[in-house]
Amino acid sequence: MGMRTSLLALVIGAFATLGNPAAAGELDAETRARIEEMRGEALAKLVLLDEPRELPAAEFEAPDGAAATLADFGGHVTLVNLWATWCPPCREEMPSLDALRRRMEGTGIEVITVAVQPGARDKAEAYMAEMGLHALEPYGDARNALPRAVGILGLPTTIILSPEGREIARMQGDADWASPEAEAVLRALAEAFDAEG
Repeated sequence: MGMRTSLLALVIGAFATLGNPAAAGELDAETRARIEEMRGEALAKLVLLDEPRELPAAEFEAPDGAAATLADFGGHVTLVNLWATWCPPCREEMPSLDALRRRMEGTGIEVITVAVQPGARDKAEAYMAEMGLHALEPYGDARNALPRAVGILGLPTTIILSPEGREIARMQGDADWASPEAEAVLRALAEAFDAEG
């Protein structure tokens, strides 16, 4: 009896996923079009992927010095910004990312920045303190493992992950992340994936 119940639950779950593209980690055409329209000028360079992409595991350093991976942020729509303190466009967008993170607290949407350079976490921490950026946490990747794993060639680059940890969008270059468009796009993605709390 227990085996039949388990099998039935598995079959029902599979059909529910087939009928709900977001549950399968994909956006339906209507949601995709709505989000693309929301991008406006502020996020014109944001590209929604046709199919979510599995990302290889790559370790980077958490604020406390422990090893972290993107899988640690599963269960949430997560914006991951890769940057460096030596990169002028990266530095320019940090205050807007800090503001976005503050606004997203408690929504089920994560905003993290990963500095990619030698001494990354310490340099990120010092820069954030100097600039008064208190919402962001200093993640770092001194070995450049994350950019290599996800195929990033330039900074800044932002990737957006589904709650399943698959890449659903990418943007090369800086943006005004404090813009209403940025918040609207993230909230729409969270709603589409039913991740917003």
